Amino acid sequence: MNSSSEAAQPIRKRIHDINGEIFLIRGNAEIALHQLDNDSPIRKNLEEIIARSEAMEAHVTELRKACVPPSE
Repeated sequence: MNSSSEAAQPIRKRIHDINGEIFLIRGNAEIALHQLDNDSPIRKNLEEIIARSEAMEAHVTELRKACVPPSE
């Protein structure tokens, strides 16, 4: 393992942890959304949480590409 790959390990772990948190937030919002009636006023808020979590996943992916060298 080269030094840049070793240096990237803490970043990889942090990115993995962030993705896990995003997954939990989105998953819980999706579960709650499916339990609501279609006319619930909360529905729009949950849909926004899901959309924003998807956007965060994209940002984290771009961050990983920019900051972490590919695995060997």
